[in-house]
Amino acid sequence: MDHRHLDKKIIADQMQIVNDVAGAWKVQVLYALIELDIFDMLNDQKLTAEEIGSRAHIPLASLERLLNGAVSTGYLRKDQNGYENTPMANQVLVRGKPGYLGNYLKLTARWNRSFGKLGRAVRSNEPVEDANAMADEEYRTLFIKGMIDYAAYRGTDVLNHIDLEDKETLIDIGCGPAVYTEMFARAYPQLRCTAYDLPDALAIARDRIQTQEKGGQDRLEWKPGNYLTDESYGTGFDVVFLSHVLHQESPEDCRRILKKSFHALNPGGVLIIQAMFLSEDGLGSVYTALHDLLALLIFPGGYNYSKQTMIPWLEALDYVNIRSTSMSMHNINSLILADKER
Repeated sequence: MDHRHLDKKIIADQMQIVNDVAGAWKVQVLYALIELDIFDMLNDQKLTAEEIGSRAHIPLASLERLLNGAVSTGYLRKDQNGYENTPMANQVLVRGKPGYLGNYLKLTARWNRSFGKLGRAVRSNEPVEDANAMADEEYRTLFIKGMIDYAAYRGTDVLNHIDLEDKETLIDIGCGPAVYTEMFARAYPQLRCTAYDLPDALAIARDRIQTQEKGGQDRLEWKPGNYLTDESYGTGFDVVFLSHVLHQESPEDCRRILKKSFHALNPGGVLIIQAMFLSEDGLGSVYTALHDLLALLIFPGGYNYSKQTMIPWLEALDYVNIRSTSMSMHNINSLILADKER
């Protein structure tokens, strides 16, 4: 073999793999910066490494290596006067900013440990943990707070794709931090909204909402329950909203949830399902496909279903006028809507 003439295609293919590996390392830099509160320290100001180290009580030698890694990966900027956040970091990585994703990142850091066991999960076709049944209170709290970050800003896009002007009552099943419950109550002054989830989730949701003054709180009701084991979600609702619930459950449990949702609806009511649907061939966006693997890892029976799988379930339960819509290009979620006949 003539080592002076390397195949450029082989080199390019190798570099693609090397870059994928570096991407996994890059996110670890991001996790460390969040863990150490570096972005918060640099909120709209520039600091030297010495100043950051003094405030954070971090050895200068290792801190400078992290900060320089953050500059090379595009999270920070550096000049002769010190380090500062990039505009992107200032917008979504600093506490209190509208697009803050810090809790979501801490949650994904936890999930990265699960992804390290993907081969085991694939060989066994079993999850490596049950995120909904773990006794780890810190993990459960982080899960809820991460969902707040995930939905609080981009989630408002759902309001561009539905119209609830003629509806008076809504129940948000498995509402988690009640981001959407509150959003609907605020957007529709005539709508009384019920947040339904486990007591721990509702406690976090209530604490969050009570600190805000966005309106609609007087039309929020709280209903503790377990959407799997409860026989009924109640009745008398014009809207049942299911957001990012069904990917956590097996097909059998999904059908039971959809059946109980049907009974909760008034005649003429509407079921709204928000999810990251796979395409019919099992593919989808990169995030959707990877999230499907996450569902395998942390939810027994979990699966990112396709619309083609879910719509027949709805038809068999006597839902009518079943239709779907994709969200905007900035939101990977999609909707299925189905009515209960008048």
